[in-house]
Amino acid sequence: MKKLLLLLCICLLAVPMLSTAEEKIYVALGDSITTGYGLAKDEKGFAQLLAEEKGYALTNLAVNGATAKDVSRLLSRKSVQYTVAKADFITLTCGGNDLMGLIFTQAAEAFNALSPAKINAGQVSQILADPNDGRQTALLGVLQQLLLGSENIPAFADSPVMDAALDAFVTNLTDIIAKIRAVNPDAVIIVSTQYNPFAFFSDAYEPLAASLDKGVKKLSDAIEENAQTAGYKVADAYGAFAASPDNLCCAHMHPFNPDPHPNVRGHAVLAECFSGVIDSLP
Repeated sequence: MKKLLLLLCICLLAVPMLSTAEEKIYVALGDSITTGYGLAKDEKGFAQLLAEEKGYALTNLAVNGATAKDVSRLLSRKSVQYTVAKADFITLTCGGNDLMGLIFTQAAEAFNALSPAKINAGQVSQILADPNDGRQTALLGVLQQLLLGSENIPAFADSPVMDAALDAFVTNLTDIIAKIRAVNPDAVIIVSTQYNPFAFFSDAYEPLAASLDKGVKKLSDAIEENAQTAGYKVADAYGAFAASPDNLCCAHMHPFNPDPHPNVRGHAVLAECFSGVIDSLP
């Protein structure tokens, strides 16, 4: 009898725990959208919401302010490669900083050409968010000309600068996917399109929001168009945010606030976008 009990114990120890064996590993890559920047302490970002809904073990490797090139560089680190190699699911948000960084750089250069008070691209959002900053009106005028264009200057979304930026973004996105596949050929990779954070702007701001939307749509279309070739799935954040009757972002008009990050409702919608892609998998 003792021998039989000992044999049973050995057999039980040899069987792995089912909950551990079945737990899926989820790695979140990207920018401040994925980090949940701007949320309150008791609010959850989409990555955490998705992990909890699906019962995944989450490792969030996103970095505030990251561009597509930054994510590509991150994937060159051995420690990151080790984590990515174990993932069953990987999500990626990037492109917003590529686009806004370019716009802010162009706006700062145009502003500096007209004003003795020089600014840099990093100050643009700060000035726009401060109603007491005396430079705000002039900077908004520069942005209007940049985004809408003029008789001799094309609108930003139709400019050669935008086209070159899109080409660079696609190159970096392709590199990101290739680096993931080099260490993990089997993970499901889901890339989010880019939403327009200013879609609810109206009145005097409506033309600016519409012009920016054209650039955001081009970026999102590039993500969609390269999905099959590069080997990733697409979560359509652009479409989901555009279809929502609610403002899903922190940006608002009065007082003017250009904060492009999703609010807590926006993160819930993002989680639904990614979840829907996972649910559609064979």
